[in-house]
Amino acid sequence: MAFWRPKITEEMVKKARDGYIKASSIPTLTSARIEEGYVKTAWSQKSLDIGKKRTFSKLWNLDNLSSPSNLIRNENNESLSSHQNGKSVCISKQKNDKGDDVTILEVWSNENISKMVNLTELDLHGMVYFDNELGGLVLNPSGTKAAYVAEAKKAKNEPFFPVKTAEAKAGTTHGQEFAFKEEWGEQLLGRCQSVIVVTDLNSGQVEVLQELVPDKYCPGQLEWINDDLLCGVLVEDVPYKLGLIYCSNRPSGLFKVNVPEKQFEILKDAQGISCKRPKSNGKYLVWLETDLLTEMYPGPHDQCFRMMSKNFANDQVQTVIDLKHDFDPEKDNFAGLYLLGQAIPNQVFINDNSLIWNTIVDGLNNVMLIDLDINSFFVLDFPNTTVLDVQGSNVVAMKSDPKTPGSVLFGQVQDDNLVLKEISSPMNVDLNQEIVFRKLVHDPKDGSGLKFSSIYIGPWNKSLSTCPLILWPHGGPHSVIPMSFSNDAYYFLQQGFALLLVNYRGSISQGKSGVESLLGKVGDQDVKDCVQAMEECLQAYPNLDKDQVVLFGGSHGGFLVTHLSGQYPDLFKVIFL
Repeated sequence: MAFWRPKITEEMVKKARDGYIKASSIPTLTSARIEEGYVKTAWSQKSLDIGKKRTFSKLWNLDNLSSPSNLIRNENNESLSSHQNGKSVCISKQKNDKGDDVTILEVWSNENISKMVNLTELDLHGMVYFDNELGGLVLNPSGTKAAYVAEAKKAKNEPFFPVKTAEAKAGTTHGQEFAFKEEWGEQLLGRCQSVIVVTDLNSGQVEVLQELVPDKYCPGQLEWINDDLLCGVLVEDVPYKLGLIYCSNRPSGLFKVNVPEKQFEILKDAQGISCKRPKSNGKYLVWLETDLLTEMYPGPHDQCFRMMSKNFANDQVQTVIDLKHDFDPEKDNFAGLYLLGQAIPNQVFINDNSLIWNTIVDGLNNVMLIDLDINSFFVLDFPNTTVLDVQGSNVVAMKSDPKTPGSVLFGQVQDDNLVLKEISSPMNVDLNQEIVFRKLVHDPKDGSGLKFSSIYIGPWNKSLSTCPLILWPHGGPHSVIPMSFSNDAYYFLQQGFALLLVNYRGSISQGKSGVESLLGKVGDQDVKDCVQAMEECLQAYPNLDKDQVVLFGGSHGGFLVTHLSGQYPDLFKVIFL
């Protein structure tokens, strides 16, 4: 079968290059906070000239939402910040006057930088964790203490035969420079043993609470319950430290520590479960929890979670939202709670008893309201919307779809409903009006009854000339392609391709049974789902050319497209991974 473009012309190369430059120029909204009468948003944009992303901010005054600030360039990508009661705290890596890297904690008021602490000079711990897996910076409710996570300080080591002889300092080890130390894997290099660090923002005193936590645990994901009580997640590191990024199936429990009294307590043992993302308003503590599988331990790398709550008034622990086992994409508006694919807002509590949470349903982001008093929830009608922060009844969110880049929304919770309005217009990307995006639901041919879906993005008009199709399964495998804007997808659309994004069985956002159905069937069930989705898409859109189907995927998606090209070589023209 001959390649349909036997000759690459200069015009083709120019179109591809210009299209990629244009696609890379579209910024992505990465976070937003409500602070001191402002909506503060952070954005990132790919810079092709320097080969990395540049970040910037934009502000809206809540008294004049129609006039945002100019773009504010962010110079530091490795930083943490938190805000409480008119006080902001930031930890960042900076260069000192000698050009050396130093880590600085700064306390900001409305008038000035009221305090600066050189954490590198204090040398009480190793590197600060800037990641989103164990790291984070949190302020207590009164804004008097800040807590963060860092690497435990390692003993200074000297070789047995040093180049320069000097008197060894107390606590120095010898000959350990090549000793293997387990780390937490992908994107978490250098993280071996985490410790809790608390800073008194009035005195500037920094204290490491290392001795309180048992050696087999690594603490992280900190959250203040009140001014003195701090809680978080305990990840068990025995028998081995296995990767944490994209893996919510690691044994982990919950703890709390009374900081002034130095009292440590395990709230939830890590045996057989995984606990994630605690949030507290002083009255309740809520967190996500799932069971680790015993037959195929520990189960899918991302799983369906239940939401749990603890009422501090009576110490009662209850299930707020249980695991969602079965899901029908044509009937259900809720598919369970997950970590990948759905953002958790900075703050979630609307009042003492209610909170906002994000959910993803078969690839569609949406918002839900949860009542902790009666353990009930309902999903609102806000498709393609993700809440980023909450302050009382005020809410800031983002919205996008496959044809429309992200925009900022602001509004309030009113009478068990959410009222949002757009305060930033999405960037105009000038896509052909013939391009549509639609979800296709597929009933597997093996009779399992576990339906799955795909997202078609491309021309719909049957009278148009034939169009090549890119079949694009996601990585993971327990992940999802959301129905939101993607710079890469936009690039391919501009080049004249249609896209089929497949959320095969095993994808999250399709219920616990759907996620676990892939266990033991990788390279078979997911491959067949991709072929079925492609065949039904070609049937639904006759303007697509079945002889011009391209395979595209990375990570597990790359694994899948390799299998597809090998198992069905006559169906595909090109493979790109």
